[in-house]
Amino acid sequence: MGVDVSLGKPLQDAHRLSELTQATLVLGMALDDIAAQHTGGPPAELNTSLGLDTIADGDDCVESAALIDEPAATAMVDYAMEQGINYYDTAWGYHGGHSEEVLGRALAKFLRESFYLATKFPGYANGNFGKVEAIFEKQLEKCGVDYFDF
Repeated sequence: MGVDVSLGKPLQDAHRLSELTQATLVLGMALDDIAAQHTGGPPAELNTSLGLDTIADGDDCVESAALIDEPAATAMVDYAMEQGINYYDTAWGYHGGHSEEVLGRALAKFLRESFYLATKFPGYANGNFGKVEAIFEKQLEKCGVDYFDF
């Protein structure tokens, strides 16, 4: 069972920024604890003890172009990779369609073979079923990869 970790929430005021900073620190401590228990293995081995999900809590982040703090998101991905976390999950509709782009840029510096990437087709909109190939190709482009693992 994985733990979902958000890449960003709307930053509406300084208080929200403080909450994000605290959440990032808590994430770092949690990853340190898990990394201490991780037995290792080749980087391409799927570590299912923890994955990084790229959606914030709340429906507003699914439907709207919710602000993503890209430097914080990139720092989270960097730290996760350093700790051996190599499963990342995103979707077409997360953060108004921006999650795939941000996650793709954050993962671009790593060898593609060093992580697993999952995304989801936007099947919630019936009109998308006639555009499966085009949407899939666009998702690959937005994530900056040649293939998805899941």
